[in-house]
Amino acid sequence: ASLGGMIVALIILAFSFLNEDGGSATVGVIGLASYLCFFSLGMGPGAWLIPAEVFSTTIRTKAMSMAAFLNRIVATIMTMSFLTVADVIGWSGFFFVLALICALVM
Repeated sequence: ASLGGMIVALIILAFSFLNEDGGSATVGVIGLASYLCFFSLGMGPGAWLIPAEVFSTTIRTKAMSMAAFLNRIVATIMTMSFLTVADVIGWSGFFFVLALICALVM
């Protein structure tokens, strides 16, 4: 349910960047807020919960440290590449790509 809601919210957000009228800002805010809600309810905590449950107690601290490190590395890569990719394919294209990635993960 979380990924489905994220996909719908990203598509709403992408369409809000396609329209240049005044109402698209409200739609964009609704899409972004919906995305954050669905992410927080499902996929967001997964990056912290799953590694904590998968690894045995003997290696859990090192495994969680590695998981947190990789989480921050991926977040840094996404943050650093966002504007460059958005300039190349457009803002709406970027959110369509994110929706596609969510669909593939689903």
